[in-house]
Amino acid sequence: MFIFLLLPARANSATFCKHWGQPKSEGFLERKTVPEASGLSASVKFPGRLYWVNDSGNQNNLFYSRLNGGEMKKISLQETKFHDPEAMTITECGVDSCLIIGDIGNNHLRHRDPVLYVFKEKDLTGTTAKPFRKVKFSYPDGPHDVEAMASLPSTC
Repeated sequence: MFIFLLLPARANSATFCKHWGQPKSEGFLERKTVPEASGLSASVKFPGRLYWVNDSGNQNNLFYSRLNGGEMKKISLQETKFHDPEAMTITECGVDSCLIIGDIGNNHLRHRDPVLYVFKEKDLTGTTAKPFRKVKFSYPDGPHDVEAMASLPSTC
């Protein structure tokens, strides 16, 4: 497994806990809607919103909910074709914030060209959305099964 790092995020979104406490339940996610949450990101633009993407078989949908899992909504993503979306991250995108969905999984090493779908977060308010940008890439040594990605603060 590889960890894929890309694009700087806002510095104020990269805070760390100094003290850890016992875990506690904050809510519930309906398994019927999101049976295999492969990507999760907290919104920068819409406080209290979480974005979710299912693993393979997602049918090119993005979901969002409140922090407690309530008020789940679906956005049909146009001009996308998921093979194995494994991760997502929120990052700085000029003066906006962008959600990046990584179609980067490749469990059987058959999918040769991973894709990053970039959406301006301000456009994720309706029932459909188109990517602002698609980034297709390949690895010089052949296919890889990537299961995670992250963005770094621009101050790093």
